[in-house]
Amino acid sequence: MLIERFEENIAVLETDTGEHIQIFRSELPDGAREGGILIKTELGYKVDEEETAKAREKIIKLQNRLWK
Repeated sequence: MLIERFEENIAVLETDTGEHIQIFRSELPDGAREGGILIKTELGYKVDEEETAKAREKIIKLQNRLWK
């Protein structure tokens, strides 16, 4: 799941199927931020650091192509 945006104390997440869900921001782990990729576990949500880094790298490459 992707953290799409924050709206005050609500986090709007986009699922793999494109569905949007809302959860309380307090349910997210410390350090979670917009653009982060989450994994739902038995204990709540966890930031998938590897997938988040891949997604950010992909966005940077796309931006660089636009500016060339």
